[in-house]
Amino acid sequence: VYGDIADIKSLTNLTHINFTESLVTGDIKHLKSLPNLTDIRLYNTGVTGNIEHLNSLSKLTHIDLENTGVTGNIEHLKLLPNLTGIYLVSTGVTGTVWW
Repeated sequence: VYGDIADIKSLTNLTHINFTESLVTGDIKHLKSLPNLTDIRLYNTGVTGNIEHLNSLSKLTHIDLENTGVTGNIEHLKLLPNLTGIYLVSTGVTGTVWW
């Protein structure tokens, strides 16, 4: 699978994204237009952007952005009440884990 993550921004009923170890690229800011997302798995892809763009996705339970170009402060994810799994190894994300 390859392409820009922006190409799915109009699929507002999506609940899960799994492009793990694919050639998908682009800025994760486009995911904020997908309010029903519960699971994001973009491990080992070419995605970039600031995790701050995910803080409005209140249904998220799982985020796997390991080994990507994602940056930002993990504090932005505090606003996600249903989050049970965060995987951010080998990213540019910084900050102190709060839970």
